[in-house]
Amino acid sequence: MNYLIILHNNLPGGAENVAKQLACHLSQTGNTVFIIFIKKKNSDFWNDLEQFENVFLKFNIRIHNLAKSINKQNIDVVYTTHIMINSIVGFLRWCRLIDPKYLVVRESTSVFLRYKGLKLCKYKIAYFLGYNKIDLIITQSDLMKDGLAGNANYLFKRTRVKTIPNPFKFSSEVFNEDINFTKPFIVSAGRLIPEKGFDILIKAFENFIREYSNFNLVILGEGPEREALEVLVKEKNLSNKINLPGFVKNVYQYFETADICVVSSRREGFPNVLLQMMSKNEKVVSTKCAGGIDEIKGLTLCDTNDVLSLSEALKRSFETKTDNARKYFDKELKSRTIKNFMTNIQNNLYG
Repeated sequence: MNYLIILHNNLPGGAENVAKQLACHLSQTGNTVFIIFIKKKNSDFWNDLEQFENVFLKFNIRIHNLAKSINKQNIDVVYTTHIMINSIVGFLRWCRLIDPKYLVVRESTSVFLRYKGLKLCKYKIAYFLGYNKIDLIITQSDLMKDGLAGNANYLFKRTRVKTIPNPFKFSSEVFNEDINFTKPFIVSAGRLIPEKGFDILIKAFENFIREYSNFNLVILGEGPEREALEVLVKEKNLSNKINLPGFVKNVYQYFETADICVVSSRREGFPNVLLQMMSKNEKVVSTKCAGGIDEIKGLTLCDTNDVLSLSEALKRSFETKTDNARKYFDKELKSRTIKNFMTNIQNNLYG
């Protein structure tokens, strides 16, 4: 079969990671995969897919040329994963400007919880006008599905809406990158944006080191909030305790070496970085930033956007034995194979 995956950019984000896993699986099971990126190439995240003879990558495809690019190939299934792109492709199919056999869209975030005002209004219009002629809407959690049901219930009359948990692939790569941070240290990772709650983490860390002064904090990632976070670190006089090294290729090495791993997000669709942390460490703290997180045994949980709750969770994680965490984490991760993800899609399309 011929599959087309449409993405906004080629950066290594959560949605892109899922799409890459899907592309690899489809290629390895004998399908032809076309991948269209709306923006220019600015990352080497997808370079290793070029080794596959049946995977084709195209960059910098303008929106007005999207239909033409899609119709060049005899596409069986189109898969998209960003709400505005989902809407555009759905609208094109409704107008009969494209004609794939199936259109599958994945929700990348809980817009009704994350946005307000004009931005939320824009997304509501996108759902109403663009989510036509879609065969399957994938939500990352039941909470996300409930958000659609409560705010755009008409979608459930148009198409199937199913919760399919994000897939996870265990990393078998070996890295030799030096980690020049004094132990013990806490690590977090993600794009430096307000939604990730790194400002909350910095303030919680300030509380934490009043009892555990030998700890350091490492925040991996890059983004527009870097300057604001650096200012906050200076204001707290923590420049010698907190490091923001930017983007690193191997987050796994940091997660494995750290004494505590932390997800501090205010709101997520589902944080794939949490799964990465669980694969390498038994002491993992997370805010309740997405549906389903509170169902994963072994995590140390705390409230979102709450400095005190997060600092107390850090203390509990450090002070509590985690003898069973590895068993719980491995069971959860092994249930999230890309094969299971694809089987769920196929069952809901053809079943």
